[in-house]
Amino acid sequence: MTSLSTASTLRTARPIIGLALLALSLAGCSDVRRSIGLDRQSPDEFTVVSRAPLTMPPSISNLPKPRPGAPRPQDVTPTAAAAGAVFGGASRAVNKAGGSAGESALVAQAGTKGIDPDVRAKVDQETTALIIADKSWVDTLLFWQKQEQPFSVVDPAKEQQRLREAQAQGKALNDGAVPTIERKRKAPLEGLF
Repeated sequence: MTSLSTASTLRTARPIIGLALLALSLAGCSDVRRSIGLDRQSPDEFTVVSRAPLTMPPSISNLPKPRPGAPRPQDVTPTAAAAGAVFGGASRAVNKAGGSAGESALVAQAGTKGIDPDVRAKVDQETTALIIADKSWVDTLLFWQKQEQPFSVVDPAKEQQRLREAQAQGKALNDGAVPTIERKRKAPLEGLF
């Protein structure tokens, strides 16, 4: 008879225990997700404050003694930064003449002297050539309408010759047509194989 009462008790207790476990697991879902990092929380844009960049002082021997808890000397309060942005206050000027001797040595070691000033134009030109060369037949199938080229590429050799001739003749440099590189039309089966 005890086995019968035990079985009957188990039958009634199982659903109650199951419901209690289900309620506990559902109640803890949001906390568990948050604690293991599954909940995505975007930062509050009004509490994000940018800090002043770290700077190298001109001389380490002239540094002031650190005071625990004191604000950083180069810090600008958010109120002052907002007022400067709204009312056109003085912005921090970038040191064009170079910084300390250490910064100048770092720039010299990086090899930035003698770099071609037209490197951006060259990269843009090469990138444009790669984009045009990489257009596959799937792109042609999906984007079947011809797209206008956003810019024309100047032929540098012919343009240099035109400028020299105009300068030798005493004409204005902006007179005459600028020679451009004409893009050739591809054959219908070109690029398929």
